[in-house]
Amino acid sequence: MSPLPARTPPPKPGPRAAVLVVATLLVLGGGLLFSFRPVLPSKETGEELHSFKPGTVWIYETYAPAGTKTRSVVTVTAFENGRTTFEEKRRKDGQEEYSEVLKYAQFVEGGYLVQAELKNGVPQFGRRLYRLGSKKSQTWRETPQEGKGSVEMRHLGLVNVEVPAGRYPAAINVRRELEDSVVDLCFVPGIGLVREDEQRRPHPADPSRGGRVYVKELIRFTRAP
Repeated sequence: MSPLPARTPPPKPGPRAAVLVVATLLVLGGGLLFSFRPVLPSKETGEELHSFKPGTVWIYETYAPAGTKTRSVVTVTAFENGRTTFEEKRRKDGQEEYSEVLKYAQFVEGGYLVQAELKNGVPQFGRRLYRLGSKKSQTWRETPQEGKGSVEMRHLGLVNVEVPAGRYPAAINVRRELEDSVVDLCFVPGIGLVREDEQRRPHPADPSRGGRVYVKELIRFTRAP
């Protein structure tokens, strides 16, 4: 009888095979089941909030308590060197023509998602809408300059948002702390802004002066092919 061939030891796992996994203990029907999932590194780059192809379109409607309604159409006109350029056209309810046109850009600078108005194609004033990697309750200044006019921004955590365009779980909720009101902004990675809601602070001498100023909601989002 020929001798059995020697067993070759299994190869040692190399760096590519060394994947960290977490075991989750589940109880199913009285039995135990271990579910393994890889733990992948996660780091916000800002691209998930502002990097869109030219031709991508958002349609918003803004409502005020008085019953007025404004429609906004936002279109990406360019994406170059990490900067997305937008054109926003607005018209009030009942108007056929868009009477107001805004141009602005979004980009990442110094660890923040920045939005800046454009004049002759040049960013003029940058607002730091979101601090990348921030967590609930963390704050930052909307502009680098301190003092009068410097607005505090606050991360309120992840929330479920429902707007006419759909339901979005785990939207990023950021609040602008203005002197007389607060503005809640809800961003969804891969889509951008889905809701903006301003609430006036109650006045110490007249609590009835509080309440909603306006709410802006996403009606339709069309991604460019």
